[in-house]
Amino acid sequence: MQSVLKCTTEELVVLVDLCGYPSVAKGIGESSLGEKSEDAWEAVFEGAVHQLMLKGVWDVQKASNNEVPLNEELQLFIKHFVQSPKIIRTINVTANESLLFHQLPNEKWLMHHVTADIIHEFFFIEEHEISEHVLHFNQYMDMKGENHQAFTLTDHQFDLLSKEENVPKLKSLLNMPDDQLTAFDELISSINSNNWTLHNISLIKVDLENEQNTITEVLFHIPSTSGVWMLEYDEHLNVHVTNVYAKQFQEKIHSTFLKPAEQE
Repeated sequence: MQSVLKCTTEELVVLVDLCGYPSVAKGIGESSLGEKSEDAWEAVFEGAVHQLMLKGVWDVQKASNNEVPLNEELQLFIKHFVQSPKIIRTINVTANESLLFHQLPNEKWLMHHVTADIIHEFFFIEEHEISEHVLHFNQYMDMKGENHQAFTLTDHQFDLLSKEENVPKLKSLLNMPDDQLTAFDELISSINSNNWTLHNISLIKVDLENEQNTITEVLFHIPSTSGVWMLEYDEHLNVHVTNVYAKQFQEKIHSTFLKPAEQE
């Protein structure tokens, strides 16, 4: 698959700023690089400009005429990237990678792969390809699943899962039949094998005018020895835990994160 753009965080900050979105550029920069002084940001900007010139992205002639030193196609690309009304974001905490899908006009999507909060790579894709890319990103393609493994946690019990030392207390709170307790133990083993972290997928609605992003859907997940654990809140804030195979996980991605957008 041919990428549309590959750049560093610093370069992306410069491109977004040049296209007239300074607050968005600052947000991108601070989320990856932390807060900096004005002098430090100027140094970052200058270094990124030199890299863009080296890549042939920076139009020296336009810059000398006090114009935006980017071609029209790149400016339109940045505009669509920033103004995307919906974003699907999946995060692999242990690998320090993120995969985001930005909704574009004309039912197109922009896939945005971020490595170590430094390298950004962009690809144009179709909506029907999203769930399969999520599977590949999380390395779930061959997961078989154990459909009989399912149980429910309260919101408080789920919160206790955030720390390994809470497991004995959490287990004492559970009132489950033996088969569900076995499934719970297997979930704990999976979390422990994953450095005590859960991966997640979220749907973000973007309000660019008010500079506010709202997460409207979240699905937690983690690989097991035979499938994928899915942990999902319901309207009563209970967390339903199921072990599924790859196809079921893919269908869940589509029904949770894509169908609502189609129906609006």
